[in-house]
Amino acid sequence: MRQSKKNIVVGGTLVLGALLASCEGPTGPAGVTGTPGLSGLQTISTDTTVASNAIATLRLECPPDKKVISGGYDAGGDGSQFVTAYQSYPDAPNEWVVAVRNGYTGPLKVTAFALCASVS
Repeated sequence: MRQSKKNIVVGGTLVLGALLASCEGPTGPAGVTGTPGLSGLQTISTDTTVASNAIATLRLECPPDKKVISGGYDAGGDGSQFVTAYQSYPDAPNEWVVAVRNGYTGPLKVTAFALCASVS
C-alpha cells in the first residue's frame, strides 16, 4: 500500500496534510487485440493568393491509398480576419474542398489543408 500526505478540500474546508492511501493489485491479463484504425497520418496543403473581394476554391486530394479525415484553412497576415470560409467539407472519400472569400482591401494568401490517413 502506498501512502502520501496531500492537502484536500472536504465539504468546503481545506484539510492540510490529510493521509491518503491507494491500493494497487496485480496487473490483469492482456486484452484482445482491437481492430486496426488509422495509420500513416499525412497532412497535405495548397495555397493561393485571393484578390480583394474575390472568392477562391481550393481542392485537395489525398494519395489514392488514403482517405481524408479532416481539413480546413489558414489565412495569415494583415487582413486575415476578413477572410470568410463559405465551404470546408469532404467532397469524396479522398478529397477536401475549401472555399473562402477575401473581404480585405488587398490580396491575401490562404492555405487549405487536409489530413489523410490509411483507414482499416
